[in-house]
Amino acid sequence: MMYLHFFHGRKTIDEEMNDWGEDGPIIETDFVSWTYGSLKLHDKDGDFIFVRETNGLIPIGNMYYGDFEILPDTDEIAGHKPVLSLKAFEQLNCKQ
Repeated sequence: MMYLHFFHGRKTIDEEMNDWGEDGPIIETDFVSWTYGSLKLHDKDGDFIFVRETNGLIPIGNMYYGDFEILPDTDEIAGHKPVLSLKAFEQLNCKQ
């Protein structure tokens, strides 16, 4: 199991960033792959989703994130932050 933590969030694609922006969600995944320029997140059953991007940003809900990091566990991030499943992430990533 690994976790993707999204950060450097903004409300619009064109928003000028003077700081790191909003901290984003944490996504639980079993492994990550890259296929023909597309990031894919996989679950333990072999199912996967493509991570959609817009102008170099990843849309999640009503925000756009410019960065993510892959973590082996969630200990490095505040424990109060919810961890999203791939299914929940897919619904938020397609919302834009």
